[in-house]
Amino acid sequence: MLHILLPTDFSDQSWKAMSFASQLYRDTPVHFHLVHAVPVPVAQSEVAVIPDMTEFVDGAKQGLNKWQERFEELEHHDNSLFSPSVLLGSVADAISRLEVEFANNTIIVMGTKGASGLIEFFLGSTTTHLISHSNSTMIIVPEAAQLKPIEHVILAIDNEGIHHKREIQPLIDVLAQRDCRLKIVHVQSDSETVLEAGSTTQLRLNQYLTEVDHAYDTLEGAYREDALNQYAVKDGAGLIALLKRDHGFWGNLFHRSLTKSMAFYGDIPLLILRGE
Repeated sequence: MLHILLPTDFSDQSWKAMSFASQLYRDTPVHFHLVHAVPVPVAQSEVAVIPDMTEFVDGAKQGLNKWQERFEELEHHDNSLFSPSVLLGSVADAISRLEVEFANNTIIVMGTKGASGLIEFFLGSTTTHLISHSNSTMIIVPEAAQLKPIEHVILAIDNEGIHHKREIQPLIDVLAQRDCRLKIVHVQSDSETVLEAGSTTQLRLNQYLTEVDHAYDTLEGAYREDALNQYAVKDGAGLIALLKRDHGFWGNLFHRSLTKSMAFYGDIPLLILRGE
């Protein structure tokens, strides 16, 4: 069974992410894990002293149990499971421990704060750390996202295309549960022909997506982020998927400093797939 990790700080942003996860997996039996991390302060002295955290942990457990009760009232598959996890340490550490426990059969769903969406998300040290170091697929839900049925999904690919079906399997699993259209999009520069008819990438994707209604489109633009943003808005996309590698354009996107132009995902949930 797939394990969905839902980090929460009891904010409206984390609740929106949880609601989106419920909507996305309502027809699939999954195991939801509500995760709250309790930071451990270290006393400033010559010898590090860790204070008694019992009171803080007990309070967090009570709060998380209430959130779980509220979450279970949303629409879910009858066979889905729910577990609260209150762990000492940072959110990143808590997620890492759960990834190991569940052999990386995990997807992380997180919320972002602020209308600028991706700006806040990239400036947040926790999220950037997870994007860089986690092995899990991630779903980022902006505060301004509209929780509506997903009818259109965009998969943005770079010059390397897709190497293996397993790279996009989490996306295929989401698409299999709903009647929606997938657009595979490449923003080209110069004379790139990544999605040209008969190309290796298109032949592979046709093989991988035999059960998915899909089409291809090639965009042009000096700024790939802006071109994709405009296309996604015009297409009415409810989800944008990116394949993150440690290299290539979309991979580098997660490592370089960002300007205001990177707010282009501000209203649209982002699915970060792990490339090879």
